[in-house]
Amino acid sequence: MTNSDSNLGIIQIALDFPKNLTPQTELQAPSGISIDNIKHVLDLVHNCWCSKFPETNRNVITREKWQFINSATEHQEAGVQFKKAEGSNLFDIKFISGALEIPLLSITDHTESFLTNLVAFELCPSYDKPKYVCDYIVFMDHLINASKDVRLLNRSGIIESWVGDDAEVYSMWHKLFKITLTDLKNFGYPEVFINVNNHGKGCRNVWMANLKRNYFNSPWALISFSTATILLLLTVAQTIFSILSFGKGIF
Repeated sequence: MTNSDSNLGIIQIALDFPKNLTPQTELQAPSGISIDNIKHVLDLVHNCWCSKFPETNRNVITREKWQFINSATEHQEAGVQFKKAEGSNLFDIKFISGALEIPLLSITDHTESFLTNLVAFELCPSYDKPKYVCDYIVFMDHLINASKDVRLLNRSGIIESWVGDDAEVYSMWHKLFKITLTDLKNFGYPEVFINVNNHGKGCRNVWMANLKRNYFNSPWALISFSTATILLLLTVAQTIFSILSFGKGIF
């Protein structure tokens, strides 16, 4: 159906076909891609997602030991902020200045089956590239350990769900994780894990997070905390003045 005079090549037509099925509707073919190097539509979508994903993080594991991160709510309590990353690449997750920046994931009725197909594609014996989708699912599964984690990511603009409540999204992600395998020696997010865990270990960050959660979570709580602080300072000042006055009376 395409020829040399067509404004749309076969690649762009193929990309228009699954745009309503993918978690991200904007799909652009990588520069220099050839129809001769594309196996099928799923391979084409995989190429579009992964071609711009940075490879720099995959070598960190050889330099520093890393551990998986905890859930989103646990890290929020330790002072980690969650922000929606600006960009079109689903896998480009960064930790910058205490904030974990994650691109928007729009979940529809097709998301689970679509990601399942991508996982199956990456687990094929003939697939010899990094497992971008598998690594992403592992990353997100460690953030999502309960419905409250989905709620936090939703409020942060990272997850946009059209399939039901938070519990249903959590269940979907847990099912995806159970079918996923990844190569820990070539994992895509060790540097992010290292930075997030190191940030959470700081006593100051934990203290500040607890202070915000317990005393600054509402205007009335802030007023109460401020009033108590002022009264405490006035009491201390009065005590100091009393001691000074008592000292002058003695001498």
